[in-house]
Amino acid sequence: MTDNLAERIDDDDLAERIIEFNESNRRGTGRIFFPNERLAALWIHELLGQLSDGAWENHWPGRVDSWEDYYSLRIDLDTELSWPHIENSTIEGGLVDFLNRKPQRDDDLVDIIGDRMVEYVRQYGNPDYDEDDLREDLLLLNDTVVE
Repeated sequence: MTDNLAERIDDDDLAERIIEFNESNRRGTGRIFFPNERLAALWIHELLGQLSDGAWENHWPGRVDSWEDYYSLRIDLDTELSWPHIENSTIEGGLVDFLNRKPQRDDDLVDIIGDRMVEYVRQYGNPDYDEDDLREDLLLLNDTVVE
Protein backbone atom coordinates (compact mmCIF):
# COMPACT_ATOMS: atom_id res chain seq x y z
CA MET A 1 0.00 0.00 0.00
CA THR A 2 2.94 2.41 0.56
CA ASP A 3 3.81 2.48 -3.15
CA ASN A 4 1.26 5.25 -3.80
CA LEU A 5 1.34 6.84 -0.37
CA ALA A 6 1.91 10.35 -1.72
CA GLU A 7 -1.21 10.04 -3.85
CA ARG A 8 -3.33 9.10 -0.83
CA ILE A 9 -2.27 12.06 1.32
CA ASP A 10 -3.99 15.35 0.57
CA ASP A 11 -1.29 17.62 1.97
CA ASP A 12 1.92 17.50 -0.09
CA ASP A 13 4.12 18.70 2.80
CA LEU A 14 2.83 15.94 5.06
CA ALA A 15 3.28 13.35 2.31
CA GLU A 16 6.88 14.45 1.86
CA ARG A 17 7.52 14.37 5.61
CA ILE A 18 6.09 10.84 5.93
CA ILE A 19 8.07 9.57 2.94
CA GLU A 20 11.28 11.03 4.42
CA PHE A 21 10.45 9.43 7.75
CA ASN A 22 9.81 6.04 6.15
CA GLU A 23 13.02 6.17 4.11
CA SER A 24 15.27 6.92 7.06
CA ASN A 25 17.68 4.11 7.86
CA ARG A 26 16.14 3.16 11.21
CA ARG A 27 12.86 1.85 9.80
CA GLY A 28 12.05 -1.84 10.02
CA THR A 29 9.49 -3.96 8.27
CA GLY A 30 6.59 -3.16 10.60
CA ARG A 31 3.98 -0.59 9.62
CA ILE A 32 1.47 1.52 11.43
CA PHE A 33 -1.61 2.44 9.43
CA PHE A 34 -3.49 5.55 10.50
CA PRO A 35 -7.15 6.17 9.66
CA ASN A 36 -6.48 9.86 9.04
CA GLU A 37 -3.68 12.25 8.18
CA ARG A 38 -4.04 14.08 11.47
CA LEU A 39 -2.82 11.11 13.50
CA ALA A 40 0.08 10.58 11.12
CA ALA A 41 1.16 14.19 11.67
CA LEU A 42 0.82 13.85 15.43
CA TRP A 43 2.76 10.59 15.37
CA ILE A 44 5.73 12.13 13.57
CA HIS A 45 5.82 15.46 15.38
CA GLU A 46 4.87 14.59 18.95
CA LEU A 47 3.72 11.11 19.89
CA LEU A 48 6.93 9.24 19.14
CA GLY A 49 8.78 11.70 21.33
CA GLN A 50 6.27 11.17 24.10
CA LEU A 51 6.77 7.41 23.88
CA SER A 52 10.56 7.68 24.15
CA ASP A 53 10.40 10.30 26.91
CA GLY A 54 8.03 8.14 28.92
CA ALA A 55 10.38 5.18 28.71
CA TRP A 56 12.98 6.91 30.85
CA GLU A 57 11.59 10.01 32.52
CA ASN A 58 8.64 8.61 34.44
CA HIS A 59 7.33 5.36 35.80
CA TRP A 60 3.75 5.97 34.74
CA PRO A 61 1.25 3.17 34.24
CA GLY A 62 1.27 1.88 30.69
CA ARG A 63 4.69 3.32 29.92
CA VAL A 64 6.51 1.94 26.92
CA ASP A 65 9.90 0.36 27.56
CA SER A 66 10.43 -0.68 23.95
CA TRP A 67 9.94 2.73 22.35
CA GLU A 68 12.50 1.84 19.67
CA ASP A 69 9.98 -0.65 18.25
CA TYR A 70 7.54 2.21 17.65
CA TYR A 71 10.24 4.36 16.03
CA SER A 72 11.01 1.54 13.60
CA LEU A 73 7.44 1.42 12.22
CA ARG A 74 6.85 2.78 8.74
CA ILE A 75 3.86 5.10 8.51
CA ASP A 76 0.98 4.42 6.17
CA LEU A 77 -2.56 5.70 5.69
CA ASP A 78 -5.74 3.68 5.30
CA THR A 79 -8.85 5.85 5.58
CA GLU A 80 -11.07 2.77 5.59
CA LEU A 81 -9.82 1.89 9.08
CA SER A 82 -11.69 3.05 12.17
CA TRP A 83 -8.55 3.13 14.33
CA PRO A 84 -4.78 2.65 13.89
CA HIS A 85 -3.43 -0.75 12.96
CA ILE A 86 0.12 -2.08 13.50
CA GLU A 87 1.32 -5.03 11.48
CA ASN A 88 4.43 -7.10 10.97
CA SER A 89 6.26 -5.79 14.04
CA THR A 90 7.69 -6.99 17.34
CA ILE A 91 5.24 -4.86 19.31
CA GLU A 92 2.93 -6.68 21.69
CA GLY A 93 -0.24 -5.18 23.09
CA GLY A 94 -1.52 -1.77 22.14
CA LEU A 95 -0.48 1.83 22.52
CA VAL A 96 -0.44 3.75 25.75
CA ASP A 97 -3.38 5.91 26.67
CA PHE A 98 -1.99 9.34 25.84
CA LEU A 99 -4.97 11.10 27.38
CA ASN A 100 -4.40 9.56 30.79
CA ARG A 101 -0.63 9.81 30.97
CA LYS A 102 -0.01 11.91 34.04
CA PRO A 103 3.70 12.41 34.64
CA GLN A 104 3.98 13.91 38.11
CA ARG A 105 1.02 16.22 37.40
CA ASP A 106 -2.71 16.39 37.84
CA ASP A 107 -3.35 17.41 34.23
CA ASP A 108 -3.21 15.22 31.16
CA LEU A 109 -0.99 15.39 28.09
CA VAL A 110 -3.45 17.54 26.14
CA ASP A 111 -3.61 20.03 29.00
CA ILE A 112 0.18 20.21 29.03
CA ILE A 113 1.08 20.35 25.30
CA GLY A 114 -2.26 20.30 23.49
CA ASP A 115 -1.73 23.74 21.94
CA ARG A 116 1.49 22.55 20.33
CA MET A 117 -0.14 19.34 19.09
CA VAL A 118 -3.08 21.26 17.58
CA GLU A 119 -0.65 23.51 15.69
CA TYR A 120 1.15 20.49 14.20
CA VAL A 121 -2.12 19.32 12.67
CA ARG A 122 -3.19 22.80 11.55
CA GLN A 123 0.01 23.29 9.56
CA TYR A 124 -1.07 20.45 7.26
CA GLY A 125 -4.28 21.99 5.96
CA ASN A 126 -6.58 21.60 8.97
CA PRO A 127 -7.07 25.24 10.09
CA ASP A 128 -10.17 24.49 12.19
CA TYR A 129 -8.60 21.62 14.16
CA ASP A 130 -8.99 22.22 17.89
CA GLU A 131 -8.42 20.56 21.26
CA ASP A 132 -11.70 18.62 21.08
CA ASP A 133 -10.61 17.17 17.71
CA LEU A 134 -7.23 16.31 19.22
CA ARG A 135 -8.83 14.42 22.11
CA GLU A 136 -11.01 12.46 19.68
CA ASP A 137 -8.00 11.53 17.55
CA LEU A 138 -5.93 10.47 20.56
CA LEU A 139 -8.77 8.25 21.77
CA LEU A 140 -8.45 6.29 18.52
CA LEU A 141 -4.96 5.24 19.59
CA ASN A 142 -6.41 3.32 22.55
CA ASP A 143 -8.03 0.87 20.10
CA THR A 144 -4.92 0.28 17.99
CA VAL A 145 -4.91 -3.23 16.55
CA VAL A 146 -1.57 -5.05 16.71
CA GLU A 147 -0.97 -8.10 14.52
